[in-house]
Amino acid sequence: MNEDLHFNIFHYYRGPKRVNDLPLENNITRALLIVLQHSKLAANAFIKLLKIRASSSNNLKLNLQSGHKGNFDATIENTNFIIAIESKRVSGEISPQQIKRHLEILKSSYEQGKRKILLVISPDSDNNPIVVEQKLRSHLFRHLSWKSICDVFNHLSKQKDSTEFLIKQFTDFIEYGLLKRDYAGVIHRFNWRKGGFTSIEDANKFLDSIFDEKWNYYNLRNKGFP
Repeated sequence: MNEDLHFNIFHYYRGPKRVNDLPLENNITRALLIVLQHSKLAANAFIKLLKIRASSSNNLKLNLQSGHKGNFDATIENTNFIIAIESKRVSGEISPQQIKRHLEILKSSYEQGKRKILLVISPDSDNNPIVVEQKLRSHLFRHLSWKSICDVFNHLSKQKDSTEFLIKQFTDFIEYGLLKRDYAGVIHRFNWRKGGFTSIEDANKFLDSIFDEKWNYYNLRNKGFP
């Protein structure tokens, strides 16, 4: 596993900028759709995560943001369903107002006979209060964490499949280009506000606890961290 993302096929080299710059949301969504387009194995697993029959992953039509109603980051559809995707790259950025607008557009603008899903993908866990509330408000709303997608895809990348390299490149891109950096930012804010850790081992344990979703951005914010 190479943590230097300049060797990752999904990383966009932008020259000498800040080393902790996060990938753009559009690039993250694009990377996901590339994997789904070229890997039947990944497409089946992704659809199953949304509790849709795996056979429904046949003949998927994948579209990125450009030219789409409602300015979703992407849409995935076939004859049975339409999945509108909103991607977030930082914890705590899910907006109830944006979700409301997207749901209104999704209900009114697409073929009425299809099953409709608004999928928000973010670093947040399913325990995020906004995620919990939106699931109660609308049966069309779904949420997946980037970590949950990576967990499933990491399992797939160990299987003997022609697309295992592509899948592994994607999970490395998300884990080291997005998740680790997001959590490192939380630790930085914690360190600045609370006087720091007593050792590097303490910091590593804290990072591991976040990565295992024992903590999330909202837990920290509710404790008074920025």
